[in-house]
Amino acid sequence: MKKNIKFLLFVFSLAVTFSYVSCTDENKFTNPVTFGLENGAFATFNDEVPAAAYPDPTEINFSDAITDPNKTMTDYSVKLIANLSGNTIVVEDFFTATSFPAQMGFTSQTLATAMGVEVSDISFGDTFNFVATVTRNDGTVFTGIAPAFDDDTLIVSGGNTEPTLQVSNYKSAMQFNFIIACPFVLDDMIGTYSVIDANGFHATGGGSSGAGETFEIVAGSNSNEIILVNPFGSTIVDARIAVTVSEFGIATFDWQDAFQTSEICCAGYTQTQIRTIPSATSLALACTGYLEIKFNTRLGLAGGSPSGYSFGDGFFKAQKN
Repeated sequence: MKKNIKFLLFVFSLAVTFSYVSCTDENKFTNPVTFGLENGAFATFNDEVPAAAYPDPTEINFSDAITDPNKTMTDYSVKLIANLSGNTIVVEDFFTATSFPAQMGFTSQTLATAMGVEVSDISFGDTFNFVATVTRNDGTVFTGIAPAFDDDTLIVSGGNTEPTLQVSNYKSAMQFNFIIACPFVLDDMIGTYSVIDANGFHATGGGSSGAGETFEIVAGSNSNEIILVNPFGSTIVDARIAVTVSEFGIATFDWQDAFQTSEICCAGYTQTQIRTIPSATSLALACTGYLEIKFNTRLGLAGGSPSGYSFGDGFFKAQKN
């Protein structure tokens, strides 16, 4: 299946600077969003935040008190957004409270019950994201999502919880998440893999899923680095994609050569480069021998640098033999 190339139009973005002052007089704020952030309701955990990863899908267990450090909250509600094997499940009001401190907790069973599934349906690579909505004592509502600025419409949107409040020191209960992922062990990840689906980016057949094609994963220069040796089956580009893997199996890498564009599309372009999508989760799960990469693409005109054009985003899945 031939891939279509998209031309990328780069535009200059309007930079917006928020000015912060130390006092709490609303008249001193030049931006109303800043005033809301400085004077908002904010929920925290009393002792600890949930773990970033759980190694056993049947042994998820967390409990701690939700606190109101500013003494302004009248209501706290958490939405659960889970991704199970690629399927998104949303549970509104997973937890609610109107007095504080309030004990909040979850286990594998309570999560499964809330989502309407069985515990056996929760598996490695599944993600759980919790987003809180808090009501202040004057009725103002705060959401555990950072504000976003659209440089096309010049509109501030999204939530109203400043990102700096999400650092670990604050023990924020406004937004938190975890993944089911086994600890990364380099030796367990090394070996021969069979492609499950390359999303039309495999060089065989001029751009195919590559299902059944094999490639090697070898050790990189560090204990947390693996090398994907020509995973897209290129016969032109000597692709050795170096991937950094976190202790919980989260895979990341910056732009690297993957294949020659002519192998899946057309001549007249540079090689195609890929990188992991910053906003998505890519996995290298050593305990199950599973690899799933979600990537951006870029390429350029022949003779130039690989930029200015793209196939859009893609994915790559493989299983250890």
